Amino acid sequence: MITEIGESIIVAAVFRDNSITPRSFLWRRRRYRVNKVLGHYHYFKGVYRQNCYSLSCETADIFEVSFDAEDMSWRLERVHVEG
Repeated sequence: MITEIGESIIVAAVFRDNSITPRSFLWRRRRYRVNKVLGHYHYFKGVYRQNCYSLSCETADIFEVSFDAEDMSWRLERVHVEG
């Protein structure tokens, strides 16, 4: 089941060689450690790049997060819940 979230989150990420790799994020007072980046794509909103990631964490769920380069903000867009 896919649940739309659309909430701001705090992300710890590595910015290196023109790439961004999320390592963990804080959502609703819980920290999620990223085990693997399952996929990544980007698009442009005007002149600003939007980066989108599918992440697996310590749960069976898949998290989709986005990074908006215009205001340097992160959002949890949706969660794919197992079961």
